[in-house]
Amino acid sequence: TARGIRCSPIHQALIDRGAVMGELAGWERPNWFARDNQPAEYQYSYGRQNWFDNCRKECLAVRDGVALFDQTSYPVFQVKGPDATMALNMICANNIDVAVDRIVYTQWLNERGGIEADVTITRLASDEFMVVSSCATENRDFLWLRRHIPSELRVSVINVSDDYAMYGLMGPHSRELLQRLTDMPIDNNSMPFFSSRELQIGSATIRANRLTYVGELGYELYIPSGLAQEIFELLWEEGQQHGLTLAGFHAMNSCRLEKSYKHMGHDISDDINPYVSGLGFAVDMDKDNFIGKSALSSLERPLKRRLVNLAIKHDEAPLMIHDEPVWLNNEMIGLTTSAMWGHRINRSLAIALISHPDGVNRSFLEQDEFSVEVAKKRYPIELRLSPFYDPKSLRVKG
Repeated sequence: TARGIRCSPIHQALIDRGAVMGELAGWERPNWFARDNQPAEYQYSYGRQNWFDNCRKECLAVRDGVALFDQTSYPVFQVKGPDATMALNMICANNIDVAVDRIVYTQWLNERGGIEADVTITRLASDEFMVVSSCATENRDFLWLRRHIPSELRVSVINVSDDYAMYGLMGPHSRELLQRLTDMPIDNNSMPFFSSRELQIGSATIRANRLTYVGELGYELYIPSGLAQEIFELLWEEGQQHGLTLAGFHAMNSCRLEKSYKHMGHDISDDINPYVSGLGFAVDMDKDNFIGKSALSSLERPLKRRLVNLAIKHDEAPLMIHDEPVWLNNEMIGLTTSAMWGHRINRSLAIALISHPDGVNRSFLEQDEFSVEVAKKRYPIELRLSPFYDPKSLRVKG
């Protein structure tokens, strides 16, 4: 009875092309795509399920070609007014006072420094911003934003999610495909990483953000809902010449784990601060006071707990889900927070929150006695602070 409540404008078009839907926060979302003559349904089992090879195909398309994700479930908030910059800088850990058409990745913190929201913010004008959050936290984030803007400031906050569809066009051929559909230049000089611009495609004016949650060259396309079907058909038709593959959220989860991109509610939460989670790069401690700054200023060093990246060394590595115990010799030092098979590097991966009284740093992680317990069996593991895939993000910035 909870299914079919919220659907994207291209829901049926994806079903017709083999989409197998999952549900999150009322949204119907494509988790994977069935091949020809394959039942478009889950066949649950322990170990590798019937969609494992489908997910691998989608991940390799992200790595080697171009894939299209329907991310319409991502909420969009409009923040506008003469005091919009001031209000957002009070809430955001990063500095959002950037040039128009630039994007900022940031967290919203509580007074303890814990992460309350994980968002991207695009500056559309001197007094207008677009905030993009995650599907599962739409209501929570919108309420947090409204509650923490002082009433005396001249700011309006509107949830405009229903006005837009959002597609993720990801992979090394994404620029080539997108350029075929617009006269606006989108080369690396005209549209570098973390930039945004309006593009004319077909009869629609869309906004393209050069971002990625999968660790490849790619674009988030924000399209007026009424024109979403038209733009999808244009992308699909032109994409046939570029090997366009439809991809689902299982593939996205696999790719983001290879890149150690954190997920709100699994890896990060209101009791984990940006430094523990490896997101210190998204904090600007030089700007004026923001919520949580005082708590971050008083953190003890070295950090005694941190999120780290984990890969099983065993030749016959099992799949992980999350909450698997992590061991140092016979001492349990943490749990995995999210996990997936990394198809681009062919390894069983996880993110784990681990603790050690003397601090968690690179030298500590270089020990050989770490293991993870899966179904009551321990497997040797490699732990890193850096991602296992493209750690210098050369593919993202190319």
